[in-house]
Amino acid sequence: MSSSRASPSGSLGPSAVGKMEKRKVSAKADELDAYMEKLYDDDVESKLEGAKMILQLAEFAGNIEALVQNEALMSLLSRVLNDDYKKSYDFSLTMMRIFWCFSNFLQLHPVLANLRIGAITLKIVEFELKRHQLRLEEETLLATEALGGTDALAKLEREKKRNKKRRKKQDQLL
Repeated sequence: MSSSRASPSGSLGPSAVGKMEKRKVSAKADELDAYMEKLYDDDVESKLEGAKMILQLAEFAGNIEALVQNEALMSLLSRVLNDDYKKSYDFSLTMMRIFWCFSNFLQLHPVLANLRIGAITLKIVEFELKRHQLRLEEETLLATEALGGTDALAKLEREKKRNKKRRKKQDQLL
């Protein structure tokens, strides 16, 4: 059977490989243990990958009960969020979205309270507010330096662009 994505030699062409890389991998409930293992890795990218798979499971209401009843998963998610929220915006956002999926169910609020998710969330908000304030101060300092020359002005513009992207991500998290 031939495919329009295959090159004449039978191997996949570069455009087909690019499309395959962009395809979303679907999470499977029976692979939950593998996703949990990724959360134990030291590498933030691996943790993010595991968290994204768990998020996919949590986004389907039919999986919520099984996920919440898995005490090892719930305590792991809580601990990892508490320990690693400073390491990556994307990781924090993904982890918070998992708990947001759980928080949509009133019956789960006591479970989330027991895991201290509210306290962790407030700690994350405080951290992000401090981070934002620090960036504003740095931008003000760069603006003062920019009065002296074009090199500093270019640096200020780059920093403003970076801060705009960071604020967008931060807004998603908050």
